[in-house]
Amino acid sequence: MIECTRYKENNKGAVLGFADFYLPAWGIEINGCSLCQNEKGRWVNLPSKMYTNSEGEKKFAPYIRFKKKEDWERFCNEAKEAVDRYNERNVYGSTDQPVQTNDTNCLF
Repeated sequence: MIECTRYKENNKGAVLGFADFYLPAWGIEINGCSLCQNEKGRWVNLPSKMYTNSEGEKKFAPYIRFKKKEDWERFCNEAKEAVDRYNERNVYGSTDQPVQTNDTNCLF
């Protein structure tokens, strides 16, 4: 199960906020993901680098990529659920505390 260790609302355009995730099965943290939403639904973007293509358009290239679409969809669904759990814990004043991360590498 994926854990959301930090979430900060943004609410600018399609971006609802930014989140950090911990994947305990792998022992890996993924910091600086964005949670987005439009009329088609919600999704999570992995950290990425902005670049300009040959037509002058801004594009984003993720630092991490899933080879299989079903693996990406599973990650995205679990990450969205993790953000919901994190927000529920923090909005309703649960005694559960979010996992502390090293803020020196936090992108927000």
